[in-house]
Amino acid sequence: MDERFALANASAAMARLDESMRHHRMPAVARAWMLRSETLAIMECSEGEKVPEQILCHLLVDDLYGLSNLKQRVSVCIHAALDRAIDGPQGDEDVADWLTAVWSESESSNRHLDAGAAEWRNETSIWESAAPIRSILGTRSYSMTAECLRQLWLSPSFDGKGRRMALLLAPHFLKMTFDAPLAQVGLARALNADPDATKQASADPETWIAHFFEAVAVSARRAYEATQTLSRLTIDLNNLMPAERAGSRKAKALELFLQRPVRTVQDLASDLGMSDYGTTLIIEKMVKAGVVQKADGSSKQNRSYVCRKAMAV
Repeated sequence: MDERFALANASAAMARLDESMRHHRMPAVARAWMLRSETLAIMECSEGEKVPEQILCHLLVDDLYGLSNLKQRVSVCIHAALDRAIDGPQGDEDVADWLTAVWSESESSNRHLDAGAAEWRNETSIWESAAPIRSILGTRSYSMTAECLRQLWLSPSFDGKGRRMALLLAPHFLKMTFDAPLAQVGLARALNADPDATKQASADPETWIAHFFEAVAVSARRAYEATQTLSRLTIDLNNLMPAERAGSRKAKALELFLQRPVRTVQDLASDLGMSDYGTTLIIEKMVKAGVVQKADGSSKQNRSYVCRKAMAV
């Protein structure tokens, strides 16, 4: 595809997504969907591990270090790192400090590593990456953003996990470069759709930039469709439940299930600011309406409930 045409497609897709998010009734739900979806895509693209969405949702509820599977722990760390990365440096935070925070989150499951050696290696990687990233955030150049991501993608830095860092940082780079502050888009799924084509494109800067624009366009269109689906799903699920008085926590409970489709009573009660008993009554109504179901294999003491329709988006 011609580079200019690819750029026009990418810009239009990002602009449409950004505009739709300005009017989205539940931006937190859209953000949560993006974080889950992109985490799973990064796990497959950079870690070579397919993690079912329901497993990730369960892990986001459970204690991270109580788990024995390292790959599962990594998925939760990737989720946390992506959440930290997407909004960029906060306040007066330096780019290097931001990169350190993102990388530390993504590696927080690797407690077996030699902390001193890892810190030295990561510090070198971070300072090497910080200068071009400062330029990207300052100039918002399409070509500079594409090239920086390509360099990270191919880099042996970050303990050989440069591809992971490229994918973690991409959502913020896209928001800034395309001047779409409300658009939340990751590139992992699009770049991993044809690994051979991505590998070939990454070897040449000129080929890569068109490939990059195509990935942006595909990803932004997919995110737009997901936000529209989430809006319709919210209305449909609300309509399934019986009408209640104004101020009911039912709508908030539904929003929380849409943000994270697997919940325990205790987890939901904490977010709602309610007692376990009151929360149980709400969940029972949601189960009766077919909005959520009891999760398979959960114990009576800490039973989990799942909103499967939210995971079908």
